[in-house]
Amino acid sequence: AFLERGRQRYSITCQPCHGASGNGQGIVSKYWAIPPTANLLDPRVKALPEGQIFWTITHGKGLMEPYNAVLSVKDRWAVVAYLRGLQAASDN
Repeated sequence: AFLERGRQRYSITCQPCHGASGNGQGIVSKYWAIPPTANLLDPRVKALPEGQIFWTITHGKGLMEPYNAVLSVKDRWAVVAYLRGLQAASDN
């Protein structure tokens, strides 16, 4: 249930920019002239501690707005857990 909640929240709040797989090729990149969105499958992102990812979701980074008002603490952790699953799946 926790990972499913993470998947749901990711698809709503993250997928438009980061893409369904996390590769940074979301729908936003096709229609808006913005700098490249972070590829969440990049080894540098995979190496980040979960707390750093949580912090970035909470406070934002670069053009990414903070999501602390949109996602509860539990939902932010669920997104982190779901993202780790996406990253693990990309290794296969």
